[in-house]
Amino acid sequence: ARLLDGVLRARDVVVDLRSADAFADGHAPGTLNIPLGKAFATWAGTLLPYGRDVYLIAATQGEAAHAAREMAKIGLDRVAGWFPAEALAEWSNAGGAVERVTQASASGVAARVTSGEVTVVDVRSAAEWAHGHLPGALHIPLGSLAERLAAIPPRKPVIVQCQGGTRSAMAASVLLSHGVPGVINLRGGYDEWRREALPIVHD
Repeated sequence: ARLLDGVLRARDVVVDLRSADAFADGHAPGTLNIPLGKAFATWAGTLLPYGRDVYLIAATQGEAAHAAREMAKIGLDRVAGWFPAEALAEWSNAGGAVERVTQASASGVAARVTSGEVTVVDVRSAAEWAHGHLPGALHIPLGSLAERLAAIPPRKPVIVQCQGGTRSAMAASVLLSHGVPGVINLRGGYDEWRREALPIVHD
């Protein structure tokens, strides 16, 4: 727990490899969530800085080693260490802050979206956006999110949304790590919004 605390206080790059749901349920502030799946290397290469030490949070040493190998293939070869997921509980029990991501359904936030009470950030590709998007949404692809934080209006709750909820979960971790408070993840994404027959805009 003390080692993890030191890494977090130093604001080192920490990647949480757990699932989006596990990350949403509780994670260390400032950490990025890139689940260890098929697209892990793609998103690691997009979201992580080159030339800096990176620490991993993983369920097992095998998972951490696998992630390190995948990262090394794309030039992210500075994995400085890893922490088991249990270290988060130990750190929390020792007084460390735990951050959570609110998960929302399309029907649960529809009224807030259509009224403009919240800012919806759509992190999909340009092609996906062109096929339809939520009314009033702001289009910032996930790979550009960290560079375009200034485009997100302040003082409004932010809902992040993608096609099915995977990229938006990563986007939520990016926003939180940059100090955007109270980020909400639209868990079912655009697919759920469309299934619920909610308003869609075509440019």
